[in-house]
Amino acid sequence: ELSPVRGFVDSSSYPSFDQYALSHRLWSPASDALVLPHVIDNTPHITIASLGGGPLRAIAEGSTAFWSMG
Repeated sequence: ELSPVRGFVDSSSYPSFDQYALSHRLWSPASDALVLPHVIDNTPHITIASLGGGPLRAIAEGSTAFWSMG
């Protein structure tokens, strides 16, 4: 079960997502994965969710992440 990271949901980018959708990308450049923050053992982590399925892959501690545009 995913537990959302509170700072991400409450941040200025999430409530105004339509303003940031083109510059702050949650979808990978290949459109095959999402970068998502969630809580693991009471610690916020950045994870990759593959469109093809499988387990989430934690890549770092943190509350906000976006894919690089280039």
